[in-house]
Amino acid sequence: MDLQCWYLYNSAFVLKTKTHCFIFDYYPYEGQPVTGDLDRGRLDLKQIRDFGLPVIVFVSHSHYDHYDSSIFEWKWMLPDVKYVLSSDVPARGSILDENVLVVEPNHGYQFQGMGIQTLSSTDQGVAFLIRAQGFTLYHAGDLNFWDWEGESPVYRKQMEQNYKEQIDFLKGETIDLAFVPLDGRLEGNYWKGLDYYMRTTQTRHVVPMHFRQQYEVFDWLKEQPQAQDYLDKVQILTRRGQSFQVKG
Repeated sequence: MDLQCWYLYNSAFVLKTKTHCFIFDYYPYEGQPVTGDLDRGRLDLKQIRDFGLPVIVFVSHSHYDHYDSSIFEWKWMLPDVKYVLSSDVPARGSILDENVLVVEPNHGYQFQGMGIQTLSSTDQGVAFLIRAQGFTLYHAGDLNFWDWEGESPVYRKQMEQNYKEQIDFLKGETIDLAFVPLDGRLEGNYWKGLDYYMRTTQTRHVVPMHFRQQYEVFDWLKEQPQAQDYLDKVQILTRRGQSFQVKG
């Protein structure tokens, strides 16, 4: 199992395996280069096509920073592209055919030779647990411990309960590669979701996301006492287009 991954922006990644190319939560973000390839942080459909692999696009929910309807225009360049869409994504009409799987929270599916289990987001849509060709992936979407300063104690306690209930479904799960929010807007609580996830699962390699341009969250994490137990499993990101590999 060898996985090659590119970070695009926010929660958007391209993942290349021996058998598939996965694209997660893409949207045309501000500042995306108008030319160049994945190594510059630009989604180059010709480059994707030249991989010569089946392409599956995952959309965790319909928020603008995780989804854009332009993904359905990719068929002209990627005629065999498939889609896995949270049920809140407004896809309709001719799009809904055998090439599209619409998913609900907390359900299991078989699609294109993969097993897909969804979790319910603590914001909107779903998180994905994907089993395919001998490896397991997790993409959280907006499933996170959104412990916002200024919210009521009742809200914050309910958020904690909701988050932990979902992550507990993954308890003891061996996950090869996971994409998990690490959002600096949560200030002193930015680390809590990642920490509970890492202590609940057996994850080999975790990639923080949903920090946009706030790369300093990685510096914070390096100094966070609670993170020292798993810091060696964290992929540090420093720029759009950064690539990394996960070896089997």
